[in-house]
Amino acid sequence: MGRWEEYYLIESLNLNTPIKVTANNKWTWQATFKVGEVEYRFAADYDDDLDDDPAEWGVTFWNMSVPSHFSSGSTDLTGDAGTSSLKVFSGVASAFKHFIKAKKPDSFFFEADEPSRVRLYNRLAKIISQKLNYKLDSQKGFDDTVYQFTK
Repeated sequence: MGRWEEYYLIESLNLNTPIKVTANNKWTWQATFKVGEVEYRFAADYDDDLDDDPAEWGVTFWNMSVPSHFSSGSTDLTGDAGTSSLKVFSGVASAFKHFIKAKKPDSFFFEADEPSRVRLYNRLAKIISQKLNYKLDSQKGFDDTVYQFTK
C-alpha cells in the first residue's frame, strides 16, 4: 500500500459518519449507515462457545444490497470502490468506535475472505489496533485471513 493510500485510509477513519444502532443486547450489536443511497450494516455477534476458545465477538460488515452475504456469510463491501470508499470505511470506523464503547469487548475478530481485500484489511486492522488499543494477531488461512484483536 502506497503512502497516499495509507493517508487516505487514515483520513477515512478520522471522519465521523453518522450511524444508526439497530440492535444492542447481550448477544449482538448492530448498526447501519448510508453512503449515498447504499445502506451498509455492521454486525458484532457474541459467541461464548467457540470450541474451548475464549468468548469473543465476531464482526462483519457488508453492503446490504448484496444478497450473497446472507447465504455465504461473507464480508462483502461491493460498491465501495472509487470515491465512495472513503465514506464506507468512515462508516465502518464509526461503527467500530460505537461498538467498542458500548460493549467494551476483551476480544473480537473479523476476516478478509477475498484475496483482493487482504492488503487493505491488513492496514485497516493495524490502524484499528493502534487507535482502539488492542493487540492484533492475524492468521492467514487457506482462503481467508482472520484478524484477531485482544486487550
